[in-house]
Amino acid sequence: MGDTYFTTTSYGTWVNHGDSSSESPEATIADVVNGADREWRERMEAAGAFEKIADDYRDAINEALPDRVSLLRSNEFIGPAYEADYTWADGTDDLDIKEVVEGIDLDKIIERHDVDLRIELHEDNAGGLHLRRGDAETVWSLGFAPEPGKFAEDAHAWHEGDWEPNETDGQTPDPVSALEDLEHIATWRPGGDVEIVTGSGGPRAGGGGRAYLGTTS
Repeated sequence: MGDTYFTTTSYGTWVNHGDSSSESPEATIADVVNGADREWRERMEAAGAFEKIADDYRDAINEALPDRVSLLRSNEFIGPAYEADYTWADGTDDLDIKEVVEGIDLDKIIERHDVDLRIELHEDNAGGLHLRRGDAETVWSLGFAPEPGKFAEDAHAWHEGDWEPNETDGQTPDPVSALEDLEHIATWRPGGDVEIVTGSGGPRAGGGGRAYLGTTS
């Protein structure tokens, strides 16, 4: 079947349905974090975290909106002009965009990209693996044989306070300068997301890293 074409119209702007005191999702995010520690905000800015938060926030809103309704980059909501093309509530005119927006957990999205909460996985040339939490001054060496497929589980446990690297369990602390000789291969973020770092040739992880991540390529 081909695409279905329909006439669209404006349903209002972010000020109308999202946040009456801000002109865009980005401005709303800025207002939310405005009272946070200045140095934290600077770290977030340097890492490009606010742009990622805004992208995820917009994506979440558009995913929650009914089919054919969307939030544009111009901060305008658009959708079908005629009831016959509505895709919600049996075609009735009762779409509450503000309610949809309020249903998105912006705090959780911000937490997902908090630079102080991320856990990075690094690998050395010999296949040894190393963990770093946020911008900590310590990098923990895990050695060469952490349990396969456990990176996300270990990172979550560290984040929740149920476990942390320690010398009793065989991990070794190194200064942050050790990162100069390591390859960043993956990042875990609150919510369980694991971002695999890739280069021109694909994932940067070697054999040890792929095993710990539970990937095969």
